[in-house]
Amino acid sequence: MIYEVEITETLQRVVEIEADSKDEAVEKVCKQYSDEKIVLDESDFKGNEITIYEEKTQCILCKKDNVYAMEICPDCKTKINEGNVMVLD
Repeated sequence: MIYEVEITETLQRVVEIEADSKDEAVEKVCKQYSDEKIVLDESDFKGNEITIYEEKTQCILCKKDNVYAMEICPDCKTKINEGNVMVLD
């Protein structure tokens, strides 16, 4: 069987910025980040999360992938709960 596994990494850093208001502080940091003056790297690593999804499936009529959790195939409108799905391996 083929499974889809999602890996999410979180990078996080607190920066100090001089500003007249919270809005201005956020605006300045967003600009610096956008201009790549603030670049997060491996030293900012805070953790990761791994999520596994249902096995990959396919509608047997139109071959649309990943229809397992759907009630009706979005392409051919076949009712999936009638067994019109196959597991890809």
